[in-house]
Parts: sequence; C-alpha cells; structure tokens
Amino acid sequence: MDAPSQLDAPVAQLRERLRRLATLTAHAPGSAEVAEALDALDALEAGLSRQRSAPFETSYLNNILSSMSDLLILAGLDGIIRIANPAARKLTGRGPEDLVGQRLSLIFPDLSPPDFGDILGRDGVHDEERVCVTRSGEVLPASLSATVVRDATGRPEALLCVARDLSESKRIEEERHQLYEAVQRQEILLEELSTPLLPIADGVLVAPLVGPVDALRAARLTEALLQDVITRHARVAIVDLTGVREIAAETVAGLMRAVQAVRLLGARAVLTGLRPEVARSLIELGADLSGVPTFGTLQAGIAHAVR
Repeated sequence: MDAPSQLDAPVAQLRERLRRLATLTAHAPGSAEVAEALDALDALEAGLSRQRSAPFETSYLNNILSSMSDLLILAGLDGIIRIANPAARKLTGRGPEDLVGQRLSLIFPDLSPPDFGDILGRDGVHDEERVCVTRSGEVLPASLSATVVRDATGRPEALLCVARDLSESKRIEEERHQLYEAVQRQEILLEELSTPLLPIADGVLVAPLVGPVDALRAARLTEALLQDVITRHARVAIVDLTGVREIAAETVAGLMRAVQAVRLLGARAVLTGLRPEVARSLIELGADLSGVPTFGTLQAGIAHAVR
C-alpha cells in the first residue's frame, strides 16, 4: 500500500473526532482553534487527493505523447530539450539520451535561443517549413508549429514544438509536378500531330486534317496557320479535308475563321479533299466559300497552288 493510502484511515478518524469536538464547543471559547484545525485537515486531504491523482495524470499524459505520430519536443528558453516523445526519437533516429538534455538546434538548426525572440514576439509559429536533421545527418523538410509555454504569471518559460515530416508529401508533390509536365508535353505533341503544317513548295503550306475537328482543334489550326504563314512567308495555305469524315457546325465556323485569318495576312486559302458528303454539309451549314478555291483532291489543290 502506498503512503497516501496508509494515511486515509487515520485522517478520516481525526476528521470525525474534530467534527464532534466542533459540535460540542461551537459556542465555547477556543472554537476558532477548532475551525483552524478543520481547515488544516481539509488542506491535508486535498494534498493527499492530488498525490493519488498524480500517477494517473502522468500515465495519461505519457499515453498521449506516445500515441502522437508527430514529433513533440519541449525545450526551455535556454534551448535545452526537456521532453521528447517517441515520434521525435523515430524521426530523428536518436534515443532518449540523445535528445533530452541536448540543444534544440541539434534537431532544428534554425531554432537556437537567439532565434526565439521572433517566435516569442509572434507568440508562436504555425506550420512553418523548417529543416530537421537526423542522427545520420540527413536533412528532412518539416512542418513546424511552436507554442510559447508560460508560467502562472504569464512569463515565457519554454517552447513546445510539434513537427511533421514533409518528405512523403514533397515526394508526392514532385511526382504530381512531373506528371503534369509529362501531360503538358503530350498535349503539345498531340497538338502538333493533330494540326501538322507541311511546307511542300516555296511559299506553299499544307495542313492535312484527319478525324473529328472540334472548336479547340479548329482554333489550334488557325493559330498554327497564322504563325507559319508569317514565319515561312507563305503565299498559299492548303487545308486538306480528305481525312475528315463528318463535319459539324463548330467545324465549319472554325474553318471559316482560319480561311479569313489567312486571307487577312495576304495569303490565299485553298480547301481540298472535299468529298460529296462534306461539300453537302458545308452548304447546308451555310459556309461562305466565295473566293475560296476548292478541289476534290489534294493533288489538284497543290497543282493549282504551284502553277
């Protein structure tokens, strides 16, 4: 049996005797002394109660610290580590003897007493990226939150640091960035393949279209035609529709914008590969092809352009 438990019975007996004495002498001289004795007994019982609950509170706190997945370190304002949880030991690769009593700057190089002023001035920091150094010398990115611990008078006395290893999230972020760049490169390649411009003669470009032509692809065609007409000083731009099976209203609108843009630059636009069903769709959709040479085959269009 521990010491507080051994005192419980005598204290209870003493309290009962004092209560009886207080009842008998409530109006008698010396009652103040009895009251003082009761107050002292209350204080004794309160102290014993705190002693009984202290082991439970300590155990409860230790369980919380042990269950945390994030590093937790309590350091005094002198920069010396007082408490370090198991996650701190795991992250840094250090044992308890390599953490408690050591300098905080051993783990976080930019957290030494001269640096505490900024943290104290802001009453702590939240989720700031810092570097954490392991026992092997590996430098890890970490998200750090530091809270100022104050005494009963409000005076700062320690820093409570909680940190999380960002290595995995950094790796995932880098992979996501690389994937994004790969997708961007693929989109550029597909764009170049979907709207190829072939210089077949001096001043003559051919844009062979294959497959569906939506508004986005038509816009890319217009942009590519404008750029190449200018850079190659082209006088004729042939848009070949041999590979286009169906043509929709947005396709017609896009083609007409491309034709108009080429003509505004002083070059001629020629449409080739107009099969009967495509020609019929152009008419039904109200395409204005006045002044635009059209041919059933690419060969005929090229012959027209180079003569």
